[in-house]
Amino acid sequence: MKNRITLFLFFLIASTSCVFAQKSNYYLEDQIFISPTYNLIVNKSDSISQGGFSNGFVVGYIRDIPLNERRNFGLGIGINYSISHTYQNIRIASDEFGDTEMDRLYTDEYIRNKFSVSYIEMPFEIRYRTSTIDDHTFFRAYLGFKLGYKLRQYSKIKTRINEIAYYNQSEFNWWRYALTLNVGYGTWNLFVMYSLSEVFKDDVYADPISPESELIPMNMNELTIGLTFYLI
Repeated sequence: MKNRITLFLFFLIASTSCVFAQKSNYYLEDQIFISPTYNLIVNKSDSISQGGFSNGFVVGYIRDIPLNERRNFGLGIGINYSISHTYQNIRIASDEFGDTEMDRLYTDEYIRNKFSVSYIEMPFEIRYRTSTIDDHTFFRAYLGFKLGYKLRQYSKIKTRINEIAYYNQSEFNWWRYALTLNVGYGTWNLFVMYSLSEVFKDDVYADPISPESELIPMNMNELTIGLTFYLI
């Protein structure tokens, strides 16, 4: 994991050097970015509820590829790292044999419960902005798609007695693909991502509170809202 992050940071630094080396009449925009996010789970069962502050962030590099002479319309393709922490009421644990157990938690049984997933992702964008070579405060609208591969996942539950974490459970999907939008003016840019793929694999269920109730389907998608800050 450390080697992957080191390689990723080296890639960002090398890319930054390339940006500064551009000629003055050959400007590029919005290539290194960071996005703090708030994460929602949608299209879920009514038995699943979300609580706490489900947060995350995205950091990455996206190569700006202008397609016109003014350089305000073009494409972007790059690489980024993202992580999200989702607080909800389904306990996702592992037994002594490594099999996953899922069940709905009672409100007085736990203090905090979450699952966290990190991805390495490849974003692709269609980019429009009102920038010029001399104007660095401009309107932008970037519509995109990204493909992500899961690097690491863990679930953690904190009760009044202890705190336990479980890692890399097989019920989580390895791949994520999503639609994205970055739109704003100057420093402040709204970031929205809707995941077309579900968080869990097909036919994954959690146990209900009582034996008489039906199993809880774990189908759910992610809706992420945040702010994007472009560093270079």
